[in-house]
Amino acid sequence: MAKKILIAEDEAHMRRFLGVILKKTPHQVITVENGKEAVDQSVKERPDLVVMDLNMPVMNGLEATEALKKDPATADIPIIMLTGDGHYLTQESAEKLGVTAFLTKPFSPTKLIQQIDQVLN
Repeated sequence: MAKKILIAEDEAHMRRFLGVILKKTPHQVITVENGKEAVDQSVKERPDLVVMDLNMPVMNGLEATEALKKDPATADIPIIMLTGDGHYLTQESAEKLGVTAFLTKPFSPTKLIQQIDQVLN
């Protein structure tokens, strides 16, 4: 069954890349450019999963995750965090806020799809 996935990524080339990867799945994909848009669209669209970049303008991935997890309407949406910052303290901070999974850029497209399938099933 197709699910709704929201991608929050500020870099246009990475949004396109993620879109290409996810076209190989049956899922519907919504893209936004920053954490504030991720929060707003999550409230509006109620995605089944958010794939969130860490470093974004307006509101970063950690701030957006915190906002989503504080809102009862979006608190149960799983979040996969993507980042170029693989430092363990960053990962711990993300996990404490409720991030379901953490992938470091560059990442394997196959690994991302496996992680998405695992989270959604």
